[in-house]
Amino acid sequence: MSDYSTPIDFSKFFTERTKRRQVSPLKGLLKYMQADPSLISLGAGLPHPDLFPFIDVSATVVQPGNNAINIAEGEEKGLNITLTRTSQHGSKVEPLKSLLQYGGGIGAKSLVDFFKEHMLSTHNPKYKDWSVVASVGSTDSLSKVIDLFLDDGDSILVCEWTYPTAIETFHSSGIHRVPVKIDGEGMIPSALDEVCSNWSGEKPLRMVYLIPTGQNPSGATMSLQRRK
Repeated sequence: MSDYSTPIDFSKFFTERTKRRQVSPLKGLLKYMQADPSLISLGAGLPHPDLFPFIDVSATVVQPGNNAINIAEGEEKGLNITLTRTSQHGSKVEPLKSLLQYGGGIGAKSLVDFFKEHMLSTHNPKYKDWSVVASVGSTDSLSKVIDLFLDDGDSILVCEWTYPTAIETFHSSGIHRVPVKIDGEGMIPSALDEVCSNWSGEKPLRMVYLIPTGQNPSGATMSLQRRK
């Protein structure tokens, strides 16, 4: 049985482009700026929170377990929430003065924490040192993964029928698609093994792109056994 207790080091799979990246000069200075609370820095161009035009933001959302359609038709009431400029007692969400400010690339802390709680309760990752990164959509996420792990001219294994936007993203990134046959559960393991065993490309296969649940466009969902 695999041992997942030791964090996996993926750095050996990084592209040369990724390996050349260095810490942002401005962000590298933050530790010095934060050490002196009396220091007012204009380096990052952070606007003063008092200049933000929003006093508060309110919304009505669907409560867990309720039906969004019933709320739209007036049969159920939603939950009213309000965010203000300052922290609210007991709230896990940052105040507006933080949410409207420049933030880190992984997303707002409260949002990332929520994703982590969801991942832990729903999927319970079997390895340590995992985290999540918020993105603006699947194409944005895929582009980031390509940038990390695939160089121009690399090849990626995909289902013979796969997400059209992913196809375009691979094409524009100079990535070659290697199709693998699918059935009612998605990619067929024996077909994947056959393609890998007989691969004769100039560069080794780098990655497999899968949609295990609700495969696009076939709608196939992998069984638990196949996922294992």
